[in-house]
Amino acid sequence: MNTDDSLENFQKQLDSSSINFVNRRIYVETSRDLLVYHKLKSLVEKEGGLLIVQSLDAICHGKEEYVSALNELITSSVRLIILDYPVMLTKIDLESNHLFLKLLMEVYAKPKKKLIDLRAAKSQHLGRRKIQYPDNWDTLYRQWEKKEISGKDFMEQTGLKRGTFYHMVAEYKEYLKAEKEQFNLLGKSS
Repeated sequence: MNTDDSLENFQKQLDSSSINFVNRRIYVETSRDLLVYHKLKSLVEKEGGLLIVQSLDAICHGKEEYVSALNELITSSVRLIILDYPVMLTKIDLESNHLFLKLLMEVYAKPKKKLIDLRAAKSQHLGRRKIQYPDNWDTLYRQWEKKEISGKDFMEQTGLKRGTFYHMVAEYKEYLKAEKEQFNLLGKSS
């Protein structure tokens, strides 16, 4: 779908919607400011309005929070358009919007379940028990991948030994690959 077509369809949807645009509030963020987002969300919720963001990262601190942030929106009267998903521009009624948000939530919830199932299946063997991922794993992993911290720093901060660390990294990469495949099934367009 062409971006211009998407925006044209979106404009038609806005024109035909029941959303009151008397008091338009436009906020353009140059950096993520979640406090401003939450204030806007509460204002929009009172008015039954519409929030437009570029990506899911604008509504939370990262993938580990996507599911809870999306669930919060689904239970509210807020319509959220994510520009990274042009299909959201085609229909903005509350029911369709929340249906799409539920689909996104499923996409991000299933890979975590797959990781848990994968770990459960692998733990059926004899031997040592599995070590749980440390609470700060996601953050440290991203820093390590970006070469902001060394492997040694990562291991020190998590208290893992070298062999365990690299085993967990390999397993986590499998998880990320499964998450990416699940995400691609949704048909994300950039």
